[in-house]
Amino acid sequence: MKKFFLFIIILSLVGISIHSQTLRPIAPEDIFKIKRVSSPTVSPDGNWIAFTVSVPDLATNSSNSDIWLLSVKGGSLFQLTNSPKNDDSPSWSPDSKHIAFISGRGENASIYIIGIDGGEAKKFTSSTIDLSSPIWSANGKHILCTSNVLPENKQNIENWTKKELPASKARAIDRLLFREGKQWLGDTRNHLFLISYPDGILKDITPFDADVPPVSLTSGSSFDISPQGDEVCFVRNDSPVPALSTNHDIFVLQTETMKETRITDNPALDRQPVYSPDGRYIAYLVMKTPGYESDMERLMVYDRQKKTTQNLTQNIDLSVN
Repeated sequence: MKKFFLFIIILSLVGISIHSQTLRPIAPEDIFKIKRVSSPTVSPDGNWIAFTVSVPDLATNSSNSDIWLLSVKGGSLFQLTNSPKNDDSPSWSPDSKHIAFISGRGENASIYIIGIDGGEAKKFTSSTIDLSSPIWSANGKHILCTSNVLPENKQNIENWTKKELPASKARAIDRLLFREGKQWLGDTRNHLFLISYPDGILKDITPFDADVPPVSLTSGSSFDISPQGDEVCFVRNDSPVPALSTNHDIFVLQTETMKETRITDNPALDRQPVYSPDGRYIAYLVMKTPGYESDMERLMVYDRQKKTTQNLTQNIDLSVN
């Protein structure tokens, strides 16, 4: 019995020795060999998943992303776009035959549209601003997206001290929030743009001096468009000093009349609104404690017809997402 255990130990040591010769500790350079997968979205007919694959390049300190397709039933997996510039943020057309995505292959990050059968992607927008995060409405008449632009009342303002100190390159900052993480914020704001399809005409539907969506405390979806295309919902912080507040509220905006209505009165964080498939309800997440960024999140549902709100997770002592 002792010889048997000794034999097992020797085999184990030999295995460890062989294993240690073939493996090595991970190095920082190895991280750049890993492809990143993100933005998975299922086609309306349920047959395909579009997603982004990002390939890092250590030599250029950058990465390049392309759109891929995966069959839900298994088997088929292929690369849909192949551009030296980034292609990302895929969004399906209602008939599941086309994908709108953001590409940097032009002077600006624009929306391109490509058929799932392949072929050349066609540029859909021709604006001079960078667009991001497109959502194709279920009725096929609009694409909702975001851009970082100057508000209407600040088109001719430069946030610099040129008059007082013309030789100085210092920046004059007179407000919070001037930085979020490693992103420096100027006079520009996040705005929502509604694009009519198929003519590609853009309309800034949140032209005021505020960020939609907010630059902090957001994750996942911060805006959505109703299946009928008659309404848009989004998150905004109307506090006098947004940097000192977690009071994000959810608003709805009629796309024809531009009438805006706030549907939440919670003094803490409301975020991630999503329309139900029939358009009657809006689901969203909520925190109850003002100023507390790590509070438990509950799942709420707002009834657009009855103007009532229901807490679906009030009996669950856990955060939901």
